[in-house]
Amino acid sequence: MVHKTIPASISLARVGTGRCLSLVLAFVLAGCTTENLRESDSGSIRSHADTAYQEGDWQGARQDYEYLTRNGGGGALEWYRLGNVYAHLNRPDDAIAAYREALKYDQGNSEVWNNLGLVQLRQAMQTFIDMVDHTDANDPLNIRARYAVSAITELLEARFGTPDAQ
Repeated sequence: MVHKTIPASISLARVGTGRCLSLVLAFVLAGCTTENLRESDSGSIRSHADTAYQEGDWQGARQDYEYLTRNGGGGALEWYRLGNVYAHLNRPDDAIAAYREALKYDQGNSEVWNNLGLVQLRQAMQTFIDMVDHTDANDPLNIRARYAVSAITELLEARFGTPDAQ
């Protein structure tokens, strides 16, 4: 915590007791910074998040991993798991953002890259499905979009389901 000195020009007599307390409080608060999670708090929340994740409680895991990552308690694993949680909750844009954050901590993590690619493939497939639904069936690009949907579906079903849990 940073301590600030109250200027000598501000005297108790000039300011008054009530206003002085307000000024003191303002100076104290101005010197405080938001600290990262304490280790004990972080460990407890992480344990709860991990349990929720392992049990498939996606909403509970989401809340805890979001809290950890917002408050300085998250690294590659927490961001990766948050990405997986978002993928399970059908929030692909959030999943992609979380995977990208995980990669900032560990660019060599093939599981993160894999799941990022899978979510992006699913988004691409949805775009082609929407295109098929909204364009003329005889349009050559509509036909190409149907082929793309078929190819992506085959690729995803060959090995990939939902993102793997770690």
